[in-house]
Amino acid sequence: MSIENITAKILSDAGEYVKGLTADAQGEADSILNKAKAEAENAAAKTLADAKNYAEVLIQRRQSVAQLEARKMSLQTKQDVIAKAMSAAEEKLANMDADDYVAFLAKTIANFNISEGQIVLNAKDKASIGSKLIEAVNAAGA
Repeated sequence: MSIENITAKILSDAGEYVKGLTADAQGEADSILNKAKAEAENAAAKTLADAKNYAEVLIQRRQSVAQLEARKMSLQTKQDVIAKAMSAAEEKLANMDADDYVAFLAKTIANFNISEGQIVLNAKDKASIGSKLIEAVNAAGA
């Protein structure tokens, strides 16, 4: 064999070897790239799932807060109505004439069905209607 044939053979073998290495390297690069793509897709899917779960939890929390606020508003409205009713009742009682006031108190006391006891009045009422109230309560009980 001549030197040219040997050189050609070496170059040919080297070329085949380089092609084999290149093919192996390309295969390994493709494998690494496919693995990286799969990992990226898995990471993206996990991130999306986590985001959806977080969004659901956040929505539930916001709904709970909204329901709590609605209950607080309802309670406040009820308290306002009760306060207005109490204020109106106080005003009505304060503006009653003495005879109507005595009749109201006597009827209220009689509704308790108590046969004996003590009626306690504030100083103003004791002075202005005390004796009339005692007479009315005794008359209602008799």
